Amino acid sequence: MKRTAKPTALPFAVTAAVYALMALWGLSGITGDELGYSMLCFFIAAPVTELVCGFFTRRSGLRVRLIYPLTGLLNYAVAFIVFGRAGHFIPGEFIMLTAAGVGFAAIGVAAGTLSAKRRRAKSADKMSARDL
Repeated sequence: MKRTAKPTALPFAVTAAVYALMALWGLSGITGDELGYSMLCFFIAAPVTELVCGFFTRRSGLRVRLIYPLTGLLNYAVAFIVFGRAGHFIPGEFIMLTAAGVGFAAIGVAAGTLSAKRRRAKSADKMSARDL
């Protein structure tokens, strides 16, 4: 069975693109809609992106799987860029946002790793059954 190349940069690129779009939307003027922006971006879009992209790091090497949860720091960076300069900086909320981003990324990486191990075990069982 021929193995394909490992797409190590894809989860990082997708995550960076989502956070860049969140920052652009926030900087484009969300006056009066800060709560809706925060709920949508930081509590729905960011965790889902971290979870899904973390799952797809299963094909990557160990270093990539260990580094990927640090993309949760982008959650903090976007929030600081959008709200920090306007005087709305509340350290407790930003720590929570960072912890949530890192946590969801770590859960995604763990789920992807377990999925890859199960898939390898099943393919190894099939190959050993063919040899018999």
